[in-house]
Amino acid sequence: MDEVADRGELTAEHLDRLVDVLAPFYQRAATGPHINHYGEPGVITYNHEENFAPMKAQVGDLLSRELFEEIRDFARGFLVHQRPRLRRRLREGRIRDCHGDLHMRNICLADGIYVFDCIEFNPRFRYGDVAADVAFLAMDLDFHGLSEFSRHFAATFATAASDEELLHVLDFYKCYRACVRGKINALAAGEPEVPPKEQQRARETARAYFALAGAYARKGAQWTDSWW
Repeated sequence: MDEVADRGELTAEHLDRLVDVLAPFYQRAATGPHINHYGEPGVITYNHEENFAPMKAQVGDLLSRELFEEIRDFARGFLVHQRPRLRRRLREGRIRDCHGDLHMRNICLADGIYVFDCIEFNPRFRYGDVAADVAFLAMDLDFHGLSEFSRHFAATFATAASDEELLHVLDFYKCYRACVRGKINALAAGEPEVPPKEQQRARETARAYFALAGAYARKGAQWTDSWW
């Protein structure tokens, strides 16, 4: 999908066909008490806090202190004030055995739509709110400058899944996904075996992801101000 997008050939029809694959996938995906555990606010909090220590270490280099605190405070505030919403999504069966790595490079657009390379090595990275999976691809589309397609994909999926509330948690999970990608690129930039040009590219990519996370934090705070 990323190559199709880079050629300027991605269409809304591609995304509609993808939703036709994803919506029934999540409906059939496993759920239950063991998987639901990963949708508990405490586990979601742990996932987010796991990002903040390595991000804080990059303050002054790959992101400013103000940006770091903006992202951290948004996530923590959302987790406190939207706890009833998160628990309601758990009760409604929105926590599933998901893909875990749903970005454009793991989606093939050919004679059909093929989604591959899910996370198998750590169930904590795969079990969770369907919204977190949807947010990964929506974030990736935003990162590639395709925000209109991102909005179309999220809205179309929410309708197909009868989950309009997904749109209310989307910025929260998109912020998380952008932070994860920023953290991964920041780590790559510090690996001595990575060639200097690739290190610099990883640094620039990390900065861009952290900036995108900040944009989600600001937008998400505006959404949620009226609920708190």
